[in-house]
Amino acid sequence: MKPPPELYLEVEMSRIGGGNNEVLDELGDLSSLTCEACGGPLGEIRHEKILRYRCREGHSYTAKALLTE
Repeated sequence: MKPPPELYLEVEMSRIGGGNNEVLDELGDLSSLTCEACGGPLGEIRHEKILRYRCREGHSYTAKALLTE
């Protein structure tokens, strides 16, 4: 089974230590939340039943992790 194309984008963002707004736009919709680590805008990524957030610098959170922080 081949991984979804979005996963390749996320792996590449993590590998190079960030991305840009175009990559973040491809992964999801901009949310009104900000990144706990850098203060940048978070994109909302919905994949199956998991709701996740990622900033353009590559920081990533689950919805549950954001609530606890």
